[in-house]
Amino acid sequence: MFTHAVWGPLNKTIYVATTHGRVCHYDVSSGNLINEKHLHTDEIFQLFISHDFTMLVTSSREGTSKLLNPETLEEIRVFKYGPKPCRGAAISPLFDDREH
Repeated sequence: MFTHAVWGPLNKTIYVATTHGRVCHYDVSSGNLINEKHLHTDEIFQLFISHDFTMLVTSSREGTSKLLNPETLEEIRVFKYGPKPCRGAAISPLFDDREH
């Protein structure tokens, strides 16, 4: 069962999280699965993708949050919060590399 979803670039793809700790990346126009990865041992509560679509973050019942490469779903970093569930995670937009 899906628990959360976020749109990919230009709303052409969608990332969905499951109750079994998987993240699935789908092509919206065809419905085909692009990539899938089992990342957590328990339910994923939330997904968050950065505004420039370069980072994807999960938060799970097992008490971890994982920073992922959205193209490959490879783990970049794991954040552990102990035995309590991690209900949400976000990426700060303040570290934007655009010049002002």
